Amino acid sequence: MKNQSWRIIVLAVALLGSLGYLIFGSGYDFLPAISSDPNPEKLQGDNRIISVRLVAVDAYSATTEVEYFYNGASGPAAKLQLTIGVTAAEPNQQKDQVRRPEQTIPVRPGRQKVIVRIPRSRPPFDPAIFATPLHTQSIEAQLSSTANVVLARSRSEIAIDWPSSDPFVLSGTSTTEIDRLYRLCVQTIDSGNQLELAKKGLEQILLAKPEYVPAYAELARYQMKTNWSPAGLEQAEQSLKTALRIDPNHANSLVLIGYVYAHQRRFKEADDAFRKAETIGTKNIWLYANWGELHAMEGKQQAAIAMYRKAVDAPKDLETYERARQDAYEHLLVLLENNKQWQDADALYEARIARYPDNGCFKAEYAAFFLDRRGDYNHAIDIGTKALEQNCNDGGINTQMILAKAYYTKWATELSHSANQREADQFFSRGQALYSEMATLMYSLASSQYTAVAIPALKRQGITIDTADRNGVTALGYSILNHDPAAGLTLIRYGANVNQRLNQDGLTPLMVAASQGDRQFVSLLLKHGADRRRKTMSGYSAERIAVERGFGDIANMISGRSGL
Repeated sequence: MKNQSWRIIVLAVALLGSLGYLIFGSGYDFLPAISSDPNPEKLQGDNRIISVRLVAVDAYSATTEVEYFYNGASGPAAKLQLTIGVTAAEPNQQKDQVRRPEQTIPVRPGRQKVIVRIPRSRPPFDPAIFATPLHTQSIEAQLSSTANVVLARSRSEIAIDWPSSDPFVLSGTSTTEIDRLYRLCVQTIDSGNQLELAKKGLEQILLAKPEYVPAYAELARYQMKTNWSPAGLEQAEQSLKTALRIDPNHANSLVLIGYVYAHQRRFKEADDAFRKAETIGTKNIWLYANWGELHAMEGKQQAAIAMYRKAVDAPKDLETYERARQDAYEHLLVLLENNKQWQDADALYEARIARYPDNGCFKAEYAAFFLDRRGDYNHAIDIGTKALEQNCNDGGINTQMILAKAYYTKWATELSHSANQREADQFFSRGQALYSEMATLMYSLASSQYTAVAIPALKRQGITIDTADRNGVTALGYSILNHDPAAGLTLIRYGANVNQRLNQDGLTPLMVAASQGDRQFVSLLLKHGADRRRKTMSGYSAERIAVERGFGDIANMISGRSGL
């Protein structure tokens, strides 16, 4: 895959280079003079190149401004030429050849300025030239007569750092260039895409400047994102320890190594690292977000809530730290809802929407909160409609289903209050238009006491609670897959079939719960009549599945040896 990507890059570079050749011609591109003097008569003064100034540079060309004086003695056919000398960034890299232009332009008498675009290479285009950082040693400008007699010449020592066409290639060792590549690597790791390119960039930075401490912290983030395992955490720890050997007071490395220690269950070392980072002082909001996560892992809920609040209330500094604030919001809301602190959660949802008014996903989650936790379907419809207009792109948040649930709940509630059926049916129709996948909808309705009232109303409409989706999974099946026995019990009480086959091989809900090692769900299903003797088409029973998955206690439950 990497070789294929390189071939694509090489082809793109070659095509871009060819396009540049077609646009700019086979020689240098001379744009019209800034000023002109049409008088062809000889002027007083010596011919001379007054200055050569670099205007702009990119991966394919450099733009220069040349100022000269021509007295007109050699006639209107005199010409201006530039010669460019280039050396490679490293001694063993290929050198770009020095070339004279094949095209020249007439010069005009008087003091003139002309903009000259110098292509980096000529056909045949060598992609290696564009992938290699090169440095210009000098630019030589000369005025020549029609007989190629040099009238004036000037050699200017102008350093042009020709960048690579690959933004992840370091095109020089200047602080500006290293900082540019570092910022690109940070953005890439934040996005979670093209992580190998970020690794390549970070390695170049550290080869060029081993003492560049921030790059070690980003390398640690890369190592965790690509290998979330004990081995990946250990790699990240070593990178961060290298950073801290160079600079023991690098706060960001302390914040990150504290996170690593927390997930290695080294809670005391994690707390020490966070305390040191706080003492040093940092604007990195991840300090409090990670500290909150540490306390949550330790079971210290109130301490976790306090740290998460510090994160969400921290002043805004760098955009990259806003992800930490959003992470803190998310974890804090979970803690508040688990503690049934509904008013605090409500206020926090409002604060998050006020801070991020353009985020439709946050509005969708707020609508779900009002519906599932407060039973306020009207408020959920108002907020959910605004969320739908803002196009939430989070795959884990289904705004249409949230809004459909609210409409189905409003429909069922108004029917139960003997409202006008025709008026109530409009809410049913809106729910159907928004979301029609009934298996996941039934499960979602069952997950809240406020929305579950819609299930019997839907059954009266002829919609079965055991409707399966295209994968053969029913609402009860989804409650098992999501380890949600409360929703499962609601579905069973409303008539869900505990022995329904869920796929072509004949898996039953009991078999699915056994395969997941879900002791609570296995017990629930057995108490409500699940047939422990059933087998799949392949001959597997729920007990055998539990044994082969290593869940001996569950196998004993299913066999009846444990008393169930």
